[in-house]
Amino acid sequence: PTKFSISPTFVPNLVGTSKDILNQHLKLWKSLSTSQYMSIDPWAWKHVDKKELEKILKGFNTSMVIGSSGSMIRLGFKRWKEQHPIARKTKFPLCIPNATREPSETLCPNYLIEDPQKLIWDDYVPTLLKDRAGNMPINLIEFDYEPHPNKHCFCSVCLSKFRAFSKLKGSLTREIILSKYANVWFKFRVEQHRQIIKRYYDSCRKHFPKSKVSLVTDILHHQGSTIADWCAVD
Repeated sequence: PTKFSISPTFVPNLVGTSKDILNQHLKLWKSLSTSQYMSIDPWAWKHVDKKELEKILKGFNTSMVIGSSGSMIRLGFKRWKEQHPIARKTKFPLCIPNATREPSETLCPNYLIEDPQKLIWDDYVPTLLKDRAGNMPINLIEFDYEPHPNKHCFCSVCLSKFRAFSKLKGSLTREIILSKYANVWFKFRVEQHRQIIKRYYDSCRKHFPKSKVSLVTDILHHQGSTIADWCAVD
């Protein structure tokens, strides 16, 4: 392929099979991929012997994929908060899906943008990225970002920010926004997510200067709802 590069993901599943099968598998991937990246989850490799691991990774650059929940980077926020002396005493503004549902365990996108205490981008993200990587060399950090613009967050701060962004007058609730101003709300969410992606990128550049950073999102589906219903990454 000339426009696309391919990277294997589930090589750990082959560890423990015959060496011939493993070697043929690696040979196949190296013949298909021009970039020679192997997408890995370091936790899945912890049972692999160090020498065997070095042999498997030889000739590959390694990439680590990080997912998201709502607007937030999914790394284990609850566990980090419980163990952090300042974070455990901090009342973080949670994402409010709508007036009838309880707040989720993810944070308000506006808080992620502003990060007033510098706990997210200078502590939570780099600390848990390093913890996840362990001793494995990470050449590329991939951010699998698939936020849903209409499912989060409709807290008072986000509604206030949206009013300033849209210049709209009158009552603005989730129901009114999604029924009358869905296109404007989508643009507002895209702008919020642009700023969050920028914060993530800057954090990685600061704390992982030797690693490349890339953004991953979902494909355009040919069936079901439109992209605007589930992904606000422009």
